[in-house]
Amino acid sequence: VHNRVSVRFGRKILDPAKNALRAAPKISEEIAVMVTQGSSDLVCSPAIAEKFAARLKGPEVVFLYAKGARHEPFREPEDLPFLNQVRAWLKR
Repeated sequence: VHNRVSVRFGRKILDPAKNALRAAPKISEEIAVMVTQGSSDLVCSPAIAEKFAARLKGPEVVFLYAKGARHEPFREPEDLPFLNQVRAWLKR
């Protein structure tokens, strides 16, 4: 174990948004996908999450935006409308 990484590996871990956006169209249309995003997320840009969801194909894709939530909107139980949207989608 050492404290160094290659430039190639460093680029991959520093720019996951590009990788996610590039991979989105490759996800099968047969897979149901729910993308959730908190409006106050400082880890993943809401704009990137929305672009990712827009690049997914298929009838079973949904983008749920949790107003005021941070990176883990499921851990913010006070946002009942968001959790109800998640429950409704899972029951479909």
